[in-house]
Amino acid sequence: MKTLRNLVIVIAAAVIGSVGAAAQSMRAVTSAAGAGLHVVVTWPPPSAVQRFNLYRKLAADPSFPASPLNGAPLQRLTSCAAIKAVIAPASPEWTLIAKGLADSPSVDFDPCAIGAIAPGSPQEAKLYFLARGSWKLALITGLAYDDTAAVNGTFYAYQLHGVNGAGVETGTLFTNAAVTAGAPPALPPPPALKAAAGDNRVLLLWGDQPDAAGFVVLRSTNAVGPYFRVNNSAFLTKITQDLLGKPLPASSNGLLDIQRWDATGHPATHDVQGVPVAGPADGVSYFYEVASLDLLDRQGPLSAPAGPVTPLDKTPPAAPSGIGVKAVDAENRLEIRWNIVEFDIDGHAESSLITGYQVYRYDFENAPLASGLPIGALIPQPPAGVTYVTASDNSPALRPPFGEKTFWYRIEVKDALGNVSARSAAAGGHLKDIVPPAPPVGIDAEGFDDFIRVKWKANTEPDLDGYQIYRGLCHNGVSNPCDPRSFDKPQGDKPQGDKPEGRVSDIPPAKGSQTPCTGEYVLVGTVSLTEAKAMGANPHFDDRSVPKGSPLCYSYWVKAIDKSQNQSGNWPFPDPAKEKTVCQRLRDKTPPDPAIISGLFARDRAIRVEWIGPPVQDIRAYQVYRADAESGSYKFVGGMTVELPPAIPQVLTSPYKPPPVVGCDRIPLVTIDAMSMGFFIDKRVEEKAIYWYKVVGIDQSGNEAPLDRATPVSTFTFTTAPASNPAITSVAGSTTAPLGLIVTWVPSFDSNAYRGFALFRSNRFDGLYQQIGTLLNASSYQDNQVVRGVPYWYKVVAMDKTGQVSMPSPPQSGTLP
Repeated sequence: MKTLRNLVIVIAAAVIGSVGAAAQSMRAVTSAAGAGLHVVVTWPPPSAVQRFNLYRKLAADPSFPASPLNGAPLQRLTSCAAIKAVIAPASPEWTLIAKGLADSPSVDFDPCAIGAIAPGSPQEAKLYFLARGSWKLALITGLAYDDTAAVNGTFYAYQLHGVNGAGVETGTLFTNAAVTAGAPPALPPPPALKAAAGDNRVLLLWGDQPDAAGFVVLRSTNAVGPYFRVNNSAFLTKITQDLLGKPLPASSNGLLDIQRWDATGHPATHDVQGVPVAGPADGVSYFYEVASLDLLDRQGPLSAPAGPVTPLDKTPPAAPSGIGVKAVDAENRLEIRWNIVEFDIDGHAESSLITGYQVYRYDFENAPLASGLPIGALIPQPPAGVTYVTASDNSPALRPPFGEKTFWYRIEVKDALGNVSARSAAAGGHLKDIVPPAPPVGIDAEGFDDFIRVKWKANTEPDLDGYQIYRGLCHNGVSNPCDPRSFDKPQGDKPQGDKPEGRVSDIPPAKGSQTPCTGEYVLVGTVSLTEAKAMGANPHFDDRSVPKGSPLCYSYWVKAIDKSQNQSGNWPFPDPAKEKTVCQRLRDKTPPDPAIISGLFARDRAIRVEWIGPPVQDIRAYQVYRADAESGSYKFVGGMTVELPPAIPQVLTSPYKPPPVVGCDRIPLVTIDAMSMGFFIDKRVEEKAIYWYKVVGIDQSGNEAPLDRATPVSTFTFTTAPASNPAITSVAGSTTAPLGLIVTWVPSFDSNAYRGFALFRSNRFDGLYQQIGTLLNASSYQDNQVVRGVPYWYKVVAMDKTGQVSMPSPPQSGTLP
């Protein structure tokens, strides 16, 4: 069965161009004298004729008889019974048809269906090819006649006529095929036998032998034998290409003698008429002889030997597989590993030893193969039992100055005869980036009302990934984020470990230093590379996690991060020699609201400007500006500072100069949580002139209210009539918690008439009255900041919708019992 499957492969590869090429005439073959004498006549398939009549005469007769030997025209059999009468099921001929015409190896062709094969189809060409080597197959195909009436020793001649569909002969196709019944001649061997060696194969070519139905091919390792048959099937085969796949000048009879292989890729034998045959093997010299076979399977004499020919290993090894690259960062090298190669590209075990492997390095995965850089020398095949090979690349180039670079490796293998495999698939690997970016420079910070902005100069490393911003504390304007464990333990009986954590005052100072450790840094934010690039050369980060109104001074530390997450500088404490930190606190950037001019009074050669300011916690002064027209250019003419008693406000004759900026080493100024009043007498005026005034405030941080937000008032257009005076109706203690004095006044709050009321308190009838609370949209207020048994005095001021402020109400007192 295995032989037949191999034959099917031969048929599929060679039949279409070869059928009829060697024998274009009719042949008559006789069996030997004795019982069962018969003559078999075969002919090639004509292209347009499907039915035939065969005539026979004595060779000496002048003409053929009028009647054919066959009773009905000879044609392809369609009856399954008739087919089985010629080739029995399971016979070699039956199996040959079933396998040779099968469309797939798993589904046999039914020999009874040969009548349904379409004329001119590839399957018909295969059927005719098989019929050339078997007279029984030629019989069922309609291309042969078995003459069992021949008389021994009689010399016959045969003639073939074509027959059309109507049963009418169309003319002579072949004539004078002669044979002497019972006297078969020995077929001479084919001429011009030649042998060419390849890799585990030998190609044999020989000339035509028209009367041969097949050939026997014999092989030996010695010119004088013994020879062994190597072809199980004697079918004629036409060879059109040489061992390199190049076309031959003309097709030739021949045979490709090849080594068989088992499922594991190792050499195997094949049976030839019950004898196991091995080879041809590389490195062994061989001789060949060929004999012709007639249709009745009789072998003629052998040809002269062809040879010696020696197959050689010309097939490259398979490319290495299982490539892997492992980073050995501690040793600054990449380790490449792959499976050993044991087979060639055809999956056959290498007949020659593998001599070694060459490793090539590439800069990217799909780089041209020729651009690979050889790494090291040829690595020999490891000893038996080792299934993989390793190599190392420890080139300094594996670690670039910045970031990580993936390198790719391919492996090729060489055998002892110089055959080189294709290079393997690429496998990549890289050493870890362990070089951090430089610490950022130009660190600075700026405080705002509710956040602190940290600024620095952008780093230039190409593998930068972003920045991390850490925050600690400063002590008296100095950041000292040291490790307290490196200092002397505090003196005394109380162990250091018993101190509450997180208190700067409990952390010891450095030796010889008065600055304590200011604690650990914590991450408060990040800036990505994309965000930083959008900011240009000076990225920044706004720390909005600072508690509102925090008086603390904070230390900021900026660290650069690369794509491998290497962090610049030291950790967890900065290296003062290489890294800079910066101290900063929240800063007041919001200017106060402008004051409201409450009075503008003409005086002899002067104008008195009175104002009342809104409740501003950090007001430090008011400045008066004057212009000749409402939309004119306002210029400073004077003002007054705001002081806490017992200090006396100072009249300004020049613009107010705020105190130095409150640094991290200074406690913030005391705040003023009250409205304030003031006045200024402008004596630098001309008689009968119209003046317009604006009054603006300046806070302790030097923020001045914008002039364009102040309401201008002139001596003629501004009404000085104050709002109606309110009156306190009662000051009584509360009866439920929380305890305090409830101050009630009239008139009642009306949003259509009033902006609100301001309540003032003193501990004396004629003392300094300070505002409590804010501008009140009510007609009562509970003062909870009082002490039992202490009398308190209160005044209330009304502010109408125009911003006019009334005179204070008469004072009223009350005591919490």
